[in-house]
Amino acid sequence: MSIERGMPRAAGRCLLAAGLGSAALAAPAPASAASSCRASALELGLLGATQVSAIAAGGSPCVTDRGGVDLAALGVIDATAVEAVTDRSAVTTPGADARVAGLDLGVSGFTEQLTAPLLSGPNSLLGQVSGALTAGSGGTSPLSTALAPLSALGLHVTGTDAAALLSAAATGLPGALQAALPDIAHADVLAAGARAQCVGGRAVLSASTDLTGLKILGTTIDPDDPATRAVTLDSAHLTLGQLVNTNDVLKTITVRAQTGSLIGTLVGTGQRSLYDVLTNPGGIVGILPIGTTMQQVLDNVSSALQPVLATQINLPDELLHVLVTPRRTTNDGATATATTLQLGVSVLGQEVLSGAVARASITAGAADCGTTSPPPVTPPQKPLSDAGNLPFASMASQLQLQCGGSFRLIDVRRSGNTTLVRGVAKARFVGRTVDVILAHGKKKVGSAVVKADGTFATRVPLPPASIRGTNAAFYYGQIKTAQSNRLKFTRRMEVDELAATNGAVTFKGRTTLPRSEHQKVVVLKRRVTCTKYVTVGHVHPDSKGRFSATFKAPTGATYAIYRAETRVPKRAGSKKTFETYTLPRLTRLQ
Repeated sequence: MSIERGMPRAAGRCLLAAGLGSAALAAPAPASAASSCRASALELGLLGATQVSAIAAGGSPCVTDRGGVDLAALGVIDATAVEAVTDRSAVTTPGADARVAGLDLGVSGFTEQLTAPLLSGPNSLLGQVSGALTAGSGGTSPLSTALAPLSALGLHVTGTDAAALLSAAATGLPGALQAALPDIAHADVLAAGARAQCVGGRAVLSASTDLTGLKILGTTIDPDDPATRAVTLDSAHLTLGQLVNTNDVLKTITVRAQTGSLIGTLVGTGQRSLYDVLTNPGGIVGILPIGTTMQQVLDNVSSALQPVLATQINLPDELLHVLVTPRRTTNDGATATATTLQLGVSVLGQEVLSGAVARASITAGAADCGTTSPPPVTPPQKPLSDAGNLPFASMASQLQLQCGGSFRLIDVRRSGNTTLVRGVAKARFVGRTVDVILAHGKKKVGSAVVKADGTFATRVPLPPASIRGTNAAFYYGQIKTAQSNRLKFTRRMEVDELAATNGAVTFKGRTTLPRSEHQKVVVLKRRVTCTKYVTVGHVHPDSKGRFSATFKAPTGATYAIYRAETRVPKRAGSKKTFETYTLPRLTRLQ
């Protein structure tokens, strides 16, 4: 663990607890000044993961409001309490407060971003793993000594199986990283406050923060010391035994029986894994030297591999880099803002998280210094588990809208003798009516009301038969003058089922006619950013275009978005194909 290169280490780091108040500035509040007060507890964009948290209250004009979230919905972020509050119950002293207690941001949500570069490319660990196995199975190694009874019979180690090595390391690496690496960030208390107070008929603004127990990558951070604000994980390592076990190692070591040897006549002279030979010995037991049993050979091999499994595998320098800006306040007399912690996390130079924890702001216009009129009517208070005050009505709707759009259609398909139309909208549209429009003729064909979770669905008539299979059959949603995206009625690929159980995701779908005589493979992909998908599986469709695949769910994620893609012919009998995709589909993983 080290501080950013080129920066001195901070001496005598200690737990801190300080409310840092900005200088209170007095400024006249013009009659036309905007009235605004905002508080946000979490504004963290998890780039490449499955969740963006935004817990906020207030707005413009300033009102009494409360924002919160069900803590179970935070996914990779853990906290014991989260709250955002704005208060205008007294018009001359409004305020905004954001508080987070017991914040923990672990590495579990980033294991995918960490795993991929550590298995391929210039930062791959496989060279070190292969070197450890090669050194541990060489001619003078303890393993060779343990295998001496079999070597005497003509069985020799020939090398390592790279494919088996990659598979074993890929399986074990996420768990090893979670066990070996420190948490990204921890803080006992983070709080931000902003106030507007009428003094002598003028608005006086103030902003303050409170931050205790801040640790970044396991290092206690002094927010008043600039040298501690950039922390990089250096000199971290795993052991080979954290990635693979004894059986995994045995499966990667390849052996071959010498032609003409007695053992060759029993097991054949083809290349096999050492695991197969030792666990399925067949007639080998009968030809072992007198006084030697297969169990003794197994015990000796296991003992010989312990030093190999203890081999240190070094992680690349700057594997994780965290940049923090703690306790920042600004106040120009018109607006006061307090941000307790600005946070940015990079994995091998690629940013994966950025945002702020505990932020509050207020404008001079929020304080009514020229009147004693009663405060404005405020909305009813919401419980902390209610997301109604947030931009998104639910985590699911948030994920489906995080790449743009205030409302959108997510599925259009035939359902019996009707068309099923499904969509999602931001929280401000909850309770509003969405008109469903058939683009051909711009005709309203149905409507749906946006539910409390931000979703809406309805069934409308099928498009006219004359356009049903053409590009003219598009639907879109409309809320007054706002329009959604357009979705085509007929698609060449459909999702029939997408579900997650016990850490595994099952994806079922089908391609539609016309199909090639030899259908192309279907590639299953998961969305990691708004412009990037990663491949999670391949499957061949059956003669009717149906396909089904099960694959591992990403570690630490609550939701994920998947789609399938393949190539299909435009016309029956055509050898020329073009790419086609299913619509992206969201599923809950846990």
